[in-house]
Amino acid sequence: MAKRMANGEPVSSDQEALLSAIIEYPDENTPRLAYADLLDEIGGESNHARAKLIRLQIDVNGMHFFQERKIAKDEINRILDRYGAAWQAEVGLIDRYTSYTSPIFRRGFVMCAHLTANQFLRAGEGLVARTPLRDIGLRRLGELVPKLAAFPALDRIRGLWINNQLIGASAAQTLTHSLHLRLLERLDLAVNGIGASGARAILEGTAESALKDVNFRSNHLGSTGATLVAECPAMAKHVALRLGDNDIQLTGARAIANSPYLGQVTVLDLDNNGLGLHSALAFVGSASLRPRHVSLVGNSLADRGIAALVAGSFVETVESLDLEANRIGELGAMAMARSPHLRCLRDLDLANNPVTDRAALALRAGLPTLKRLGLKGTLVSERIRKQLFGKETTSGILVDRVGKE
Repeated sequence: MAKRMANGEPVSSDQEALLSAIIEYPDENTPRLAYADLLDEIGGESNHARAKLIRLQIDVNGMHFFQERKIAKDEINRILDRYGAAWQAEVGLIDRYTSYTSPIFRRGFVMCAHLTANQFLRAGEGLVARTPLRDIGLRRLGELVPKLAAFPALDRIRGLWINNQLIGASAAQTLTHSLHLRLLERLDLAVNGIGASGARAILEGTAESALKDVNFRSNHLGSTGATLVAECPAMAKHVALRLGDNDIQLTGARAIANSPYLGQVTVLDLDNNGLGLHSALAFVGSASLRPRHVSLVGNSLADRGIAALVAGSFVETVESLDLEANRIGELGAMAMARSPHLRCLRDLDLANNPVTDRAALALRAGLPTLKRLGLKGTLVSERIRKQLFGKETTSGILVDRVGKE
């Protein structure tokens, strides 16, 4: 039976060829734009809407002004509300397959879906044949892990989310060591009860794969797990280290700071790990860590810890820094404002810290590259907030991080 569009029209040979190119080269915009042009030529309300969606989703990330982006995103949402269900049905994503959450359209096509393991086993082969699907979120894995590990549809997947499933270390290893996931790049294993040795085994078993970003958040790693991860040679190819909520403490922080394998890490997430002044000093002394995005939410750096952290070259490459709830007051904020090492910082969150008006003004004056500043739950007055935050322009007027897109 010939393939048909949402409006009932058969798919032409030209459409088939372009769809094949889009699936084969998912990162390229050229075949997508050619497909949009072809849809406009074919005509019809649904086709014109799909062509518009493709172009809008390609263009929106290059838009510089907030209002321009908002208008574009509102139009994207309007189009998807009107036609999304029909376009999902074209590729087999009907209601019984999408009970968890709607698939995500990127640059006009379904590229991310969240399904139960059973739903993916039923629909996965058709999905990867008809869409440029690259990211998949799975739940209710249970006893289906061995079947998933042997499922050829995983060959095309680049991002896999199985967070909050408590599958345990053995099942996680079975799945992540699958030969069908050799091209997987991003893996979210948060809240799965993996443990210290399990995390190390997963890294070792994927050493020859394309995997470069694993989220081990809240997996009971402790300082032992942080040490095993940091000292694993397989981490040499990883661009992110995500160990939030694992109680790694000072011992784990020192292992991370002293690791010779973390030179490629650009994202460092160590939220809620009991890190204080001595952990900060360990990072300052690191010879290899030069992250661009750092999250230290819910630790105990306080004034002395943040002053130590920003006094060294560790922060010279940092573009975004999340320090929410770290007991940082005026002294710590002033140390940041005076630091010569924060010259790349664009995004700073100091929410739920006792930061004062004086410190907020000093941060604005001392950090000229800063574009976004989070002050929710601080001591900064409404008068100073109005003085600090203005309408976003390309000239770099500071934006309240609460409104960050």
